[in-house]
Amino acid sequence: MTKITELLEKLGSDASLDANIETMLTSDQLAIEEKELLGNMSHLKDTQPAIKCIIIAPAEDDEQESPQEDDNEKDTENLLSAVVNG
Repeated sequence: MTKITELLEKLGSDASLDANIETMLTSDQLAIEEKELLGNMSHLKDTQPAIKCIIIAPAEDDEQESPQEDDNEKDTENLLSAVVNG
């Protein structure tokens, strides 16, 4: 109660006190929303799949494709699909 009295004496008017209270409430609300947002971000991070494997492949020359290269490309795509989904 003494703190409220001290605040009233420092502010000098009820209007100033109302503005100060509103500022404090807004500040508290923003802090709560910030904590909720950080919690949601943490939850989203936990739901992201972990990268298990990274494959680096050399660039291919499209001009010199043969039936064997087509089969190799399909095998590579199937392997990549298995790694990503697996």
